[in-house]
Amino acid sequence: MKKACTLFALLFSFTVFAQWQYRINQEERRLEAVSEIQFKDTRIAPLTLMVSKSRRLGIDVSLNGSFFNQNQEYYVLFELGDQKIRVAQSLAKKQGLRLIEFKNLIDNEEYDSATFIKILKAADFCTISLRSNSKVIQGETDLSGSTYAINEVLRGQFP
Repeated sequence: MKKACTLFALLFSFTVFAQWQYRINQEERRLEAVSEIQFKDTRIAPLTLMVSKSRRLGIDVSLNGSFFNQNQEYYVLFELGDQKIRVAQSLAKKQGLRLIEFKNLIDNEEYDSATFIKILKAADFCTISLRSNSKVIQGETDLSGSTYAINEVLRGQFP
C-alpha cells in the first residue's frame, strides 16, 4: 500500500510540473517560465503565457501565439481565484502581446509586472479571456508548479 501511495504521489508531481516549463532561450538571451493555455475549442491555435527575464527587458510577462496581430488592440482579463485582473497597458509584438501594467477590477488597484507575478504564483488556476476586434476566446491554465518555474527565472543568471 505504501508503494502504491508513493507511486501515485510521484506520478502526480510529474503531472503538476508538466504544465509549466523552465527553459533558457540562448537565441534571445533570456530565461523563461512558460505555460500553454488550453482552449475547449480545438480549432483555436495554442497560446502561451510566459514570464521571462533578460538584460534588455528585465522581468517581462507576455502572451504569445498566432492569435495576436500587431495592428489590433486587445482586451485581456485574468481570473485568478476571486481576483479579476485586466491588462491596463500592453504592447503588441510579432505574434504576441507584452503585458506591462495590470488593474484589479475589484478594488481598482494597479500593478506592475513584478506584483502581478506574485499574485500569479499565489493562485492555483487561471482563466484568461481575450477579446480582439473580431473575436473573443477564453482559455485556462493550471498554475500548479508555476512557483518553481517562475522562481527559477527570477533567481536565474542571464545566459
